[in-house]
Amino acid sequence: MNRRRCNRARFIALAPVKDLLTDSTLGYIGDISTGGMMLFSPRAVAQPGHRRVAITLPRHDGETVTVTGEIRIAWHRPAERGTSGSTGCQFVNFNPGEKLTLLRSAREFSLRA
Repeated sequence: MNRRRCNRARFIALAPVKDLLTDSTLGYIGDISTGGMMLFSPRAVAQPGHRRVAITLPRHDGETVTVTGEIRIAWHRPAERGTSGSTGCQFVNFNPGEKLTLLRSAREFSLRA
């Protein structure tokens, strides 16, 4: 079984993922699963490695909520003619409440792949 293909959903809201060490945006959630996410990355992301990140998620009331945790950069594909690059990330260390917030947002703002 290919774990990358399990329970993936295309995220349809703009949710930036920010590296807390460099204070730079790594990318925006493209798809998400219980174990990780794929980011659309406007610039190259060094890999492999762990990053402490803040993910800003939409809410239905128009407000946002930010969760923080640690991810592992698993892979990166650079941008090609007219397309954004993409970065695969594994969720490594999120407290249970913040991971639940992240997964609830994924369920509310995604389409099944």
